[in-house]
Amino acid sequence: MQIQNIGVVGAGTMGNGIAQAFAQAGFPVTIVEIDEAQLQRGLANIRKNLNKAAEKGQLAAGDVEAVMARISSSTRLEDLAKADLVVEAA
Repeated sequence: MQIQNIGVVGAGTMGNGIAQAFAQAGFPVTIVEIDEAQLQRGLANIRKNLNKAAEKGQLAAGDVEAVMARISSSTRLEDLAKADLVVEAA
């Protein structure tokens, strides 16, 4: 079985870091959090980390949006149904 879609439960420090790493590696990622506010904080942290990496020259500026485009978000666990691998980081 080939892993094509990743799910991450939890958008806190560990969860958003895991989601970012998979997205940077080219995988589509769905990150799920219990409420929208926590989800948005996690996504903002991913963007902040990617922007820092771009400022340091560790990531091309255009890659920030490409990585973010590979990350989808939800507050519903059901949205992980198509994931080949789910990481729990809640």
